[in-house]
Amino acid sequence: MLKSLFSLPATVWLLGQLLPASLLFGWLWLSFRLETAFGFAAGCAMLAAALLKFWVSPKRKM
Repeated sequence: MLKSLFSLPATVWLLGQLLPASLLFGWLWLSFRLETAFGFAAGCAMLAAALLKFWVSPKRKM
């Protein structure tokens, strides 16, 4: 019982994050073209990498 309680927040998070992304990707694929959907996904990945590079600062040694 306790094990399933820990997986409930993970399931809710998974559905809350992946379902909208999947719906957006599917809509782009059906409404436009295959290249548009994958191009948008690649752009999001590059934006995430740039944000990590410039927004997250490394810990400094003291």
